[in-house]
Amino acid sequence: MAYFPYLPEELLNQIFSNCVSAVDEDLDPDSVRTLQAISLTSKQFHRIVEPSLYSNVLACFAGLESEYYPFWLVNGPRLQRTFAERPALSSYVKTFRAFRIRADEMRYGEEHTAKQEVYRDNETTARMGLVGSHVPRILEGMPNLERVDFRKTAILYCHGLCYWLFGSELSTGKMSNLRRLDITLKRSTLVDLLPIFQLPKLEVFVADIVYLYAPDSEDRAWFSLRTSVRELTMRTFFWDTRTINLLSAFRIVLDACPLLRAFRLSLHGNPDEEFDEEFQAGIIGLLNVQLSSGTLRHLELWSKQGLCGPYEMLNPPSLPNVWTSASLELESLKVDMSLLSQNRFNTGYPGIRASIESVVPQSVRHLTLRHAPCRESRS
Repeated sequence: MAYFPYLPEELLNQIFSNCVSAVDEDLDPDSVRTLQAISLTSKQFHRIVEPSLYSNVLACFAGLESEYYPFWLVNGPRLQRTFAERPALSSYVKTFRAFRIRADEMRYGEEHTAKQEVYRDNETTARMGLVGSHVPRILEGMPNLERVDFRKTAILYCHGLCYWLFGSELSTGKMSNLRRLDITLKRSTLVDLLPIFQLPKLEVFVADIVYLYAPDSEDRAWFSLRTSVRELTMRTFFWDTRTINLLSAFRIVLDACPLLRAFRLSLHGNPDEEFDEEFQAGIIGLLNVQLSSGTLRHLELWSKQGLCGPYEMLNPPSLPNVWTSASLELESLKVDMSLLSQNRFNTGYPGIRASIESVVPQSVRHLTLRHAPCRESRS
C-alpha cells in the first residue's frame, strides 16, 4: 500500500477504463464481458497490492537441445521492466526458479522476439551454452534472494553459470543472502565450482552434472576455504574413471565443508563393480572429519545398477576406523549392500545379514541397502 497512496481511486479508474473499452453503448453493464474485464483488472492489481506474491519468480526458458543456442529467457525483458518500474518489489523476492518450454510451445510472435535477444548477445556468452543477458541483471536487483533453481536449464559449463549468478565481474557479494542453489551442468570439474562454495550463506547445494571429470590442476583458494554448506547433493551420469584423481577432487570439496550434515552422491553411469565399490569406500574415508565430529547425520551413496553382493573380491576396500567409533551420530544410511558385507563369498542370507549388521553403526535409525543379484551370482 505504501507504493500507491491513492490506490482505491487508481484501481477504480483502471477498472472503469477497461469497462469503457470493453462495453458497447447497447451492452448491459452487468454482462459477462464487463465482469471479465473487471476480473482481469482485479487480478493485475492484486499482484501490485500484494507484493508478497513476488516472493517466487518464475523464469521461462525456451529452446531445443539440438540448437546452437540451446535456450533463451522468454520473459526476461518483462521481468526486468517490472522490477525497474517498481524497484521495491525486488526486495520481496526469495526464490528464482527456472522452468523450460519447447520453442514450438511459445505463442505467436514470442519466438521471434526472444531470438532477437539471442543475436544481441556476444559470441562469448553464446559459447557458454546460454543466452540472455537479462539473467544477471535481474538477479543483481534481488538483494534478498535465498534460493535459485536452475535444474530445468542445463548449462554447458560452470563459468556460464557463474556469469548468470555473479555477472561478468564474478562478484559473489551479489548473492550474499543465497542459502540454496540447485543447478544442472553438462560438463564440469569439482574445482570449477569454487565461486559457488565461496557464497557466504550457502547451506544447501544440489548439482546434477552430466559429465564429471577430474581437474587438470588445483586452485589454492580451496585449501583455506571453509564453507557454511550443510547439505550437499550431487548426481552425475558420466565421470572420469581414474579413481585416484576423482577422489582427490572430492577431498578438496569435502575438506571445505566441515559443517556438512547431509551428503548424497548418485552415480548413474555404468562403472565396473570394483571401481564403484572402491570409489564409494574412498568417499566414506574422505568424510572422516564430519563423521568423527558427529556433524554428519545423513549419508547416501548410490549407483544406477547397484553393486551385487556379496561376491568374491581379491582386495575388498576397507571402511575407515571412524565407521565404528562411538562418536558417530549417523542417523540415516543408504548404500550398496556389498559395501558393508565383510564376507565377499556367497554364504547364504543369514551369513550376509550377520556380516552387514556387524558393521552398521549403532546410531543408524534408517538403513537402506541396495542389492542387484542379477549382476553377479556365484556359488
